[in-house]
Amino acid sequence: MRLVILTLLAVGVLASNDDLWHQWKRMYNREHNGADDEKRRNIWEQNVKHIQEHNLRHDLGLVTYTLGLNQFTDMTFEEFKAKYLSEMPRASEFLSHGMPYRAKNRAVPTSIDCVNLVM
Repeated sequence: MRLVILTLLAVGVLASNDDLWHQWKRMYNREHNGADDEKRRNIWEQNVKHIQEHNLRHDLGLVTYTLGLNQFTDMTFEEFKAKYLSEMPRASEFLSHGMPYRAKNRAVPTSIDCVNLVM
């Protein structure tokens, strides 16, 4: 009897995911074909599972914010990072090497006498 209930629950989840997948694709104008559709769907399902698990932790009071679906739900973090995030130097690099000053067409003094500086 347990197996029947678990099977019915799994089928219900898959059916609702199928509907949600098609709604999501319509909302964000996604048209994938063949193997790419299957790949995107698998990534999307993994992200939906992560979102649902996180929101369950929110409902239990373990985290303070919720997650939701957006136009990036069919992307891995690596894909998102490569497409939308620029490589920024680490703060530690600025601290150890300083941030270079690149003045264009300006003469920059090699030193400044701060003691006798007149303003």
